[in-house]
Amino acid sequence: MFEVTVRDRDDGIDITGPFVHDKRGDRAFGLRWGVPTDDGSFAVFRAAKLRFSDVNTATLREAIETGGRLLGSLGLTDEHGWPRCARVRPPDVRWSAEWPEGD
Repeated sequence: MFEVTVRDRDDGIDITGPFVHDKRGDRAFGLRWGVPTDDGSFAVFRAAKLRFSDVNTATLREAIETGGRLLGSLGLTDEHGWPRCARVRPPDVRWSAEWPEGD
């Protein structure tokens, strides 16, 4: 689980967090698949991006009202069994303001 914070500001809703990238209005969360190399680096072979602009405004407002937390649920493989890549949009990612089970 990776946390993001959802805030309602005078100029609109903003999403921040240590794993949130890109400028305001174009924020995204990235997933990367790769393998460790002999020199200790990480060789990425696939990447996926979840754009917060794809989240329904009502869901964002609900996240603000329930403590500022947003949950994105998705399968990590596509319909061919490969790691998800490129931009992942609903319905392949389901956004909610609910807490995951067990929390």
